[in-house]
Amino acid sequence: MVFLHINNDNNISALNDKINKLKALISTNSDIFILIYMENCGPCNATRPEWNKLKNVLKKYKNHKKIGIVDIDKELLPKIQLNNIHPMGFPTMINIKGREFFENYEDSNLIDEEKDRSVDSFVKWIEITVKKQENQKKNQTGGLMINTKDDVAFNHFLDNSKISFLTKGSFGITFTATLNPGVVSQYTRLESSSSFDYGDEVRTIIIKIGFVHDESKGEKEVDVFITSSVQFTTGEVQTFKNEVNIQTDIFLKTMNYLQPICPAVVYSNIYNDENGIAEVIENMLKNSENSNTQSLLKKIYDLNQSKVFNNIGLIGMEFADSYKLLYDLKHMPDAYLYKNMTLYILLKLAINTGYTHGDFHSGNIFINVSSNNYFKGINGKPLLIDFGQAQKIPINILNNMKDQYKNGNYTEALKQLCDIDRPDGVNMREYPSFYGFACGTYDFKTNKAIRDFPPNINPKMDQLIKMREEAIDDIVELFKTKHDGNPDKFPLLPLSNAVKNSMYSGLIGGRRKKRKTLANRRTLANRRTRKTRRTRVNKNKKSKRIRKH
Repeated sequence: MVFLHINNDNNISALNDKINKLKALISTNSDIFILIYMENCGPCNATRPEWNKLKNVLKKYKNHKKIGIVDIDKELLPKIQLNNIHPMGFPTMINIKGREFFENYEDSNLIDEEKDRSVDSFVKWIEITVKKQENQKKNQTGGLMINTKDDVAFNHFLDNSKISFLTKGSFGITFTATLNPGVVSQYTRLESSSSFDYGDEVRTIIIKIGFVHDESKGEKEVDVFITSSVQFTTGEVQTFKNEVNIQTDIFLKTMNYLQPICPAVVYSNIYNDENGIAEVIENMLKNSENSNTQSLLKKIYDLNQSKVFNNIGLIGMEFADSYKLLYDLKHMPDAYLYKNMTLYILLKLAINTGYTHGDFHSGNIFINVSSNNYFKGINGKPLLIDFGQAQKIPINILNNMKDQYKNGNYTEALKQLCDIDRPDGVNMREYPSFYGFACGTYDFKTNKAIRDFPPNINPKMDQLIKMREEAIDDIVELFKTKHDGNPDKFPLLPLSNAVKNSMYSGLIGGRRKKRKTLANRRTLANRRTRKTRRTRVNKNKKSKRIRKH
């Protein structure tokens, strides 16, 4: 085992020697655990002494030449030439395998209570990671890949499908594309359910079309009026890219047991006159399944021909026919159960990934009513789509939500989601009929205002959490059996980050988005401030951005 302290206190010769040793470790595809710190950072100063204790604690690995424990000043990171490492804050603890990013300590499978940055926590993380990778070398070869930039696979799907309007979101329209009978799909399923299996053909995908403008080309925000109830204001190109990246990030963070919170992004692209925007819309129009879909796509085509908008952002997502919109389940006998499943998934999104969806009305939520292996003993699996308003939850709010969650005060945690400022400036509490079911201000089924959540919601959440944990135990055992019978197809669960990354490359452009610098964050904040001011001044425009059914 190699221990390296790389900082600016070393003389030039000693510094270069340590950097060369680290590069040598990287070249041998070693397991390297790195603490990245910043000088004069309080949390870093508290964490580094615990990290330094690893040298005395990890004695059983002392003869293991392919494990490295490193702490490095962030200012020296460029010297290592690891372009895929972009710390969001300090300290950052990561594991890399050669030059490939493997796992962030904060995103590891340790439970939250164990992530206290103590030496015991670091030891457990390192031992679990090393053992997991060794087991994968021996046992695990299963894995599939979906490439989001695979134009051939997407165009094949589009050419041979029936297109049908699904729903309208805040910044786009979604359609389903279902392969014609007899046509072989070039996509294979990453999700597992009782109604379909991992590795099955994907026969239906969701296609979301959003209208975007490119400020770098001098393009301005414009209004796109399709019908009296279907109207949009174009979003900036980078906003679209952020949506794809956020959805992919959430998918990767929640697919440990092959039952993610959101669909896999199978394709994404920004179309304009240079790369066939008219052809894509025309192809969808040609394959329209019904008159409503045909009418919408014809109007979109005509508006593009008239140069009302210049670009569309298109996202293709894995889908299954057994999913139904929560909006369409309101009058079903199990409507309240499905609503509670939605509350569960919004909480898990926040607690497990740090994101809020931001637009969680019933037209952006699906329930797989046939699934019987997500919650043990009952049917139903929730799924979220349309992440155009998703964002990271401010850390003070997230910490408070986690405290409420740990104490079983789930409704108090949920209420805080409704108070987070959206990127477009919309205050969700002003639209109780859309978001109030998750804020405790609106009854989902009777469509009436209420003062608070019913008192049985917290016990119901406890019950769903227990059912979910029992279902996870079952699916782990199921995949162990499947893996033993066919290791080339079925992976062991939970999936490691390395295996997830090898199976799926969903981030737009085929790489992880770069972390924002302080200057970039300020620029983004200024843009959001201007956007918020415009939104608050123009109440009519704001209301158009809320989904209408």
